Amino acid sequence: MKKQIKVGIYLPSATILFYPNEGAEVAGGAEINCYNLALEMAKSPNYNVSFYVMDEGQKDKVFAGVAIKKIRFLNKRQGKLNKLIRQLALIFQILLFKEDVVITTTASDHLGLLVLIHQKLKRKKIIFRLAHDYNYDVEHYRFKGSRFYWLYKYGLFHATALVAQTNDQKEALNQLGRPSTIIKNGFEVPKNIKTEKSLDQGYILWVARAQPMKRPELFVELAKKNPQWSFLMIMPTNNQQESIRLKDHIVEQISELSNIEYIPYVEASKIQSFFNQALLFVNTSSAEGFPNTFIQSGLGHTPILSLGINPDHMFDNYSLGQYCHNDLSVANQFIQAFDQEKMITMGQASYRYVEENHSISHVCHQYKAIVEAII
Repeated sequence: MKKQIKVGIYLPSATILFYPNEGAEVAGGAEINCYNLALEMAKSPNYNVSFYVMDEGQKDKVFAGVAIKKIRFLNKRQGKLNKLIRQLALIFQILLFKEDVVITTTASDHLGLLVLIHQKLKRKKIIFRLAHDYNYDVEHYRFKGSRFYWLYKYGLFHATALVAQTNDQKEALNQLGRPSTIIKNGFEVPKNIKTEKSLDQGYILWVARAQPMKRPELFVELAKKNPQWSFLMIMPTNNQQESIRLKDHIVEQISELSNIEYIPYVEASKIQSFFNQALLFVNTSSAEGFPNTFIQSGLGHTPILSLGINPDHMFDNYSLGQYCHNDLSVANQFIQAFDQEKMITMGQASYRYVEENHSISHVCHQYKAIVEAII
């Protein structure tokens, strides 16, 4: 029998996907993508897959063939002593990692530690997947402190292999002298799914964490300008003060609007149903990597209205909605002219885009090709 390849996925913030009642972090696009990848990769008898998550007091377990392991003491507890314990425990545990390859999308000092210890010291391999456009801009991380900055920079420039989500990310990494492979986010794409939607039943949807760069206030502006439409905002916080303050501000703004509903949190396992029922999905972010919400919209046959991002010119290549070049008046005009025919044809194009570009089986095959090339 062929020797199994041991692959670990390191993403502490993904705890909640495996332990819904214990994880403290909210799962975003990076977490869901790595979760999908782990489950798909574990289907192969040639791969032994583990997933490293934050310590929220849960027990290690095996889930769908993936060994879920906690990094002991890695949590959000404050204080200098706790911080020291976390760092020493993390270093010791990385020394004990058994995986041939570790895949991570953690843009932090942890990347540098993984590369220094698991790759440099233990002669194993690290694959770093960019989650956001600013991940290639190392100067963006100077405000985190010198230790964070230098460890992250070391990890970015010395990881065995890099994975980009878009051509823009790949070109930016080329400018740094770092080659990369483009692998898009992957989802299970069901076949022959029929959706029946009517403009008088449904809502215009917005889903993102409460972060300034997501610009939720622009979605509120669209709701104000279009009282004839129902709007739904799903916006969890990340438990940081800036995020909580933004959420409170948005909730106050919409309290006087009768056509917009706010939901603070939806479990990852239940979120797709909201995309399935949406008439239109709106993204107001100023910057992204590649939003999983675009894929979830496609899975739900839902058109997309993007105010400021157009990854890999997807709106130019597929008639799946409207890119607004950061012009809110263009977004407003699109909504005012939106009708049943556009909803159906653009929704079909949205699904077709996902079917052609984001199948998890294809994405997993691409990761396997990198793994088998570097070990």
